[in-house]
Amino acid sequence: MGELIDLTGKTFGKLTVLERYKENDKYGKPQWFCKCSCGTETVVLGNNLRLGFSKSCGCETRKRASDSLTTHGFTKGGKIQRFYRIWAGMIQRCTNPNQPAFFYYGHRGINVCEGWFNFESFKNDMYDSYLNHVKEHGEKNTSIDRIDNDKGYSPDNCRWSTHNKQVINTRKRKDNTSKYIGVSKLKDGTWESFIRRDGVRKSKNFADKEKAIRWRKNKEQEMTR
Repeated sequence: MGELIDLTGKTFGKLTVLERYKENDKYGKPQWFCKCSCGTETVVLGNNLRLGFSKSCGCETRKRASDSLTTHGFTKGGKIQRFYRIWAGMIQRCTNPNQPAFFYYGHRGINVCEGWFNFESFKNDMYDSYLNHVKEHGEKNTSIDRIDNDKGYSPDNCRWSTHNKQVINTRKRKDNTSKYIGVSKLKDGTWESFIRRDGVRKSKNFADKEKAIRWRKNKEQEMTR
């Protein structure tokens, strides 16, 4: 690991670094306590600051999203339709630190391409394929999915997917001991293999890692049948 670069006092966009945050993130990366020019204080990954992924507390992107926060005719019977909610949820988890999923998206540098902050642009790019997927799989089983989980939301990295296929495409954690999604080593030396299907978590423990991986692969195959 290289020597820590002290960012105290430096400014990145609207963020000024006040001090090193007391804890690293879950992957051991250093975090910094910052103050935005809007007055909001927030904790940001050092890498995101230095690489230009984080330039504010999220106030600017939230304002842009708020400025365009109209359902654009996507309201039926007083209820906002799913396609619009998918767009709004994507914006929130990438820009709003108070959103529960922000840690797994905006916090680690997953962003929304500039054009998709405008709902009409998102609709032009994705609505026809959304309707086709809904026709085949149903509306409740249609979700936006990033092809490369380390890249953001953009036309060339997004598709529509069922819940089960999204589970298979889940990002592999960097601290994964098995190097295979859904398989991890427990403290007692056994290997747990797990998967979520239709929101239900299923798991099984094995003494042998290869058997645990084989169980997970079999479950993945079942989900795509």
